[in-house]
Amino acid sequence: MPASTRNGPVYFTNHGELFAVAANGTKLRRITRSAAEETDPSASPDGAELAFRTGNDEIFRIGVDGKNRVNLTRSGAHDFAPAWGPSGRIAFASSRSGTSVIWTMDRRGRRLHEVSSADGEYPAWSRDGKWIAFSRPSGATYDLWVIRSDGSGLKQLTDTIVVWEGLPSWSPDNRTIVFSRGDPNGGLGGRKLWTIDRRGGRVNRLTSGVGHDDFAPSWSPDGTSIVFSRNDRLFVVRRDGTHLRSLHVSGTFPDWSARPKTSAAE
Repeated sequence: MPASTRNGPVYFTNHGELFAVAANGTKLRRITRSAAEETDPSASPDGAELAFRTGNDEIFRIGVDGKNRVNLTRSGAHDFAPAWGPSGRIAFASSRSGTSVIWTMDRRGRRLHEVSSADGEYPAWSRDGKWIAFSRPSGATYDLWVIRSDGSGLKQLTDTIVVWEGLPSWSPDNRTIVFSRGDPNGGLGGRKLWTIDRRGGRVNRLTSGVGHDDFAPSWSPDGTSIVFSRNDRLFVVRRDGTHLRSLHVSGTFPDWSARPKTSAAE
């Protein structure tokens, strides 16, 4: 099957550094070389830059060629989980207001805006920029919530007492959210990928298998597939759960970028 003209590289973390790999597992390339741990990569809408978190919980951006590294946050708070939205604004989780809540900023780290005072982390923009999905603490675990990017319309999507749910990613048609969900049997079966309609309702299991820990899914720009980390290795699966394949690369926190306008990330 020919590669989609919309799908670009997959960016991910491996041993505290950022890497890129083509969606067929070729063209593996290291982006950062730093003594600090770097993770949570998120590609800009044009595929030219990455936002990411450093080990001291600050957010940086860098060109996908590894150049022009810029520190975006210097708050002294815990800033993490950047997510680049379609308008060019970056959502992220920050403890700067006391507890971890969702904020947004521009690509220069300016025009900061607290989206809501509701606790939350690991935000994900809908592809039309109207909504942000995130995980929110609920007792001893986390559930999925959504909120409009202007701070209105806060809504809980899942309500599970003992199961952790988080790391959401939106389908390009803005209708479906894929996320990682813990095992109700106390973790013996590992986390799995599930999907849910953006309005809530029934959840659908996407992956299975005892001992497989499926984590941090990211939807492909063309909407056909999802990349994720399974036991710290990268895999791709079709949106219906079929055609599982390994990229034969170790890594976690993948982000599937749109095809860049330059050749730097090829």
